[in-house]
Amino acid sequence: LQRLVRLDPRPTAAICGNDVLAAGAAMGARAAGLVIPDDLSITGFDDIDLAEAIPPGITTVHVPHRRMGRRAAETLLALRNGDDPPPPDAFDTWIVDRGSLAPPR
Repeated sequence: LQRLVRLDPRPTAAICGNDVLAAGAAMGARAAGLVIPDDLSITGFDDIDLAEAIPPGITTVHVPHRRMGRRAAETLLALRNGDDPPPPDAFDTWIVDRGSLAPPR
């Protein structure tokens, strides 16, 4: 993020691969004197508790962690036991808007 904010023109958004990276980007942006989302929009992915705790709150993609973990465990147990794994599953996701995203100026 430190390199990105020194670019000319400076990017208007940082799209992070997870909420932990987004929280770090938010801290780095504030340390550089930027206001989120006025100067830089930040998004994450996962919707972990940290995304809600970082002001102004990280806009993120919610994923059903427990369902995904349960399916992974079922698959591993079936494979370990020599059984067929459960069929592939599609999990619903959605955007959780917490205020860290705005149109560029």
